[in-house]
Amino acid sequence: MINMGASVVMRGIVKRFGHVVANDHVDFDLALGEIHGLLGENGSGKTTLMSILYGLYQPDAGEIRVHGAPVALRGPRDALERGIAMIPQQFRLVPTLTVAENIALGLDPRGRPHRHLLRDVERRLMALSEQYGLQIAPTAAVGRLSMGERQRVEILRALYHDSRVLLMDEPTSVLTPREVDRLLQMLAAMTKNERRSVVLVTHKILEVLGVADRVTVLRQGRRVATLGPGDLSADALVAAMMGQREPPAQASWSAASPRSARNQGRPILEFRAVCVSPAGGSDLASRPLHDVTFTVRSGEIFGIAGVEGNGQRELEFAAAGLLTPTAGTIALDGNGDSQGHSGRAAVAYIPSDRPRWGVALDLTVAENLLLRHAAGGDPWALAPTRRPQPLADADNAIATFGIHPPRRRALVRHLSGGNGQKVVVARELYRLPAVVVAAQPTAGLDVATSTFVRGQLRRVASAGAAVLLISSDLDELQGLCDRIGVIYQGRLMGIWDAQTVTRAALGAAMAGLASAGGDGNHAGESPIRGH
Repeated sequence: MINMGASVVMRGIVKRFGHVVANDHVDFDLALGEIHGLLGENGSGKTTLMSILYGLYQPDAGEIRVHGAPVALRGPRDALERGIAMIPQQFRLVPTLTVAENIALGLDPRGRPHRHLLRDVERRLMALSEQYGLQIAPTAAVGRLSMGERQRVEILRALYHDSRVLLMDEPTSVLTPREVDRLLQMLAAMTKNERRSVVLVTHKILEVLGVADRVTVLRQGRRVATLGPGDLSADALVAAMMGQREPPAQASWSAASPRSARNQGRPILEFRAVCVSPAGGSDLASRPLHDVTFTVRSGEIFGIAGVEGNGQRELEFAAAGLLTPTAGTIALDGNGDSQGHSGRAAVAYIPSDRPRWGVALDLTVAENLLLRHAAGGDPWALAPTRRPQPLADADNAIATFGIHPPRRRALVRHLSGGNGQKVVVARELYRLPAVVVAAQPTAGLDVATSTFVRGQLRRVASAGAAVLLISSDLDELQGLCDRIGVIYQGRLMGIWDAQTVTRAALGAAMAGLASAGGDGNHAGESPIRGH
């Protein structure tokens, strides 16, 4: 029976992509004034289900009702007209336009001159910004905003259209702890006071436990549980996500457990007063680095924390040898010069943008796994029939790293996000590297895959590799790292011992508070306390 108090009812939703069933007769309800968490491992069908509700995909079978009426959502415009908005993980904003100009895109001016339309948009945005405490100037250029501020713009866009249903995909992944608290408080007030409804798609189980009224879990395309207040617990959610499998130790839904002791040796990766300019006109980088100094030793995992957009991308590319410093030195095992390091082939690199930089989507699993053979100078690496050993290595990597489906000829494009990441990790870590640059290695991954990737980083560090871990997940950093540096507006705010630093101190530094300070530095590494 349809619940007339529901904002959205989805019944028997089926969606196939070729032979893959992404949603298998899924039922989902969203009540008025509810925050409903949506959990599941990578490939479980969460994103597909929400894409159907937003009109990006059409279901092969099933029914959708919005406020009791059956609807056919043939595109996002249909969804918006029915009060459904999506705030995506990858923001859909034009960086060269202002906030108001982004909101005005696609609006019908109804005969009004463009400048009059913009003034109307700016006035409305100012009122919404004050009402919800979102603090965004309508005339600000989006390209100059932080990632947290850009998320506010996406939320303002939904509020501008008076959307009653908000679909939020991993909304806290680019926020400081303080911004996370503010966002969750705003969502709670919005649902309670205005009877708006929110679907929170996330992998952070403790976070969803703190704010959600109900949580639905998908597994292998099917709904396996919907838990209410009396049933919600971390253990219950993990059990639903994992099925009959044993939940992984040190899972990402709990506070990360203290790292095991590792023997640290000589300096391997050194940044010495490094400055890097953004790649002009490119989206490869966004903010220059200023005078960054730190050392990563053999056997150490050194973390970099910060809100996305503060220079992490430049740091990632410079450490991987893809951007050349404008000043300073990057040294590998003591060797380096002002032009950066020349040992790119010696660096295992797990990039932050996996689909763009980590894999070749239209190559097979085996071909992607063998790319490092090719980089190492084997001319037959991508023609394995001429050389059998690469194929054996690929098969071993598939088995060792649990890549599914375990078929070397499967196109990477057809893998789930978690298995695509396993391909990257397998290729880079199968043969023990000397240096690992891992940027956001578990972002968007489920409990099991996140735990697996973190375990691999621990394994190579314990075997003597120097690991540079760039992450926005403070639990991950404190659970894995020996030391943590915080980057803000391209500067290193300080370096802390991961076992003694508080979450509050890291959060303050991520917000740019100069008084945050730092400790636990090796000789010659002085934190910058101002900016």
